[in-house]
Amino acid sequence: MRSPPLMSPTQAPMPPQAAMPRPMSNGEMVTQPIRMVPTPQQPVIPSQFFTYEPNVLMSMHAGICLAGCVLHMFDMDRMFTDKLDLPNIVLAIRMHGGDIEFGTKAYAERAGAITHVIVESIRTQHAHLALKDRKRLVTMQWLVDVLMKKQMDVPWRQKRNTSNMRN
Repeated sequence: MRSPPLMSPTQAPMPPQAAMPRPMSNGEMVTQPIRMVPTPQQPVIPSQFFTYEPNVLMSMHAGICLAGCVLHMFDMDRMFTDKLDLPNIVLAIRMHGGDIEFGTKAYAERAGAITHVIVESIRTQHAHLALKDRKRLVTMQWLVDVLMKKQMDVPWRQKRNTSNMRN
């Protein structure tokens, strides 16, 4: 029995060598080593939950009503008259399992992850961009109602439906 070959700590490990039988001219099978080409390993990318799935969230705590939601707001200066409201809304969204982004640059960088866009009117350029990218348009009133009820809800009231809003 052979002992394993010694390796230096800085030496890369060598892949195991496989043996493949080859027929000889006299009819006997003799094994000869074949060098295996190492296959590159792809890094494992952790999956992220980017959408609201009611069946998955049934067993979750009621306070995590925005789990998986990434909200985006383009016109934060228009929406907030008081600058102190912005940190409170951001904190409330993050405490309930969601995330929020601001500005056009952030939208371009994370467009694939964003699930909801908070708008005042459907007539804005940003609302049309979000619709083209198949994002859900919601209002600030919808967000406040979701946070108050601690339950994700479809915007069914006329005052929350962005298609009925006017400038």
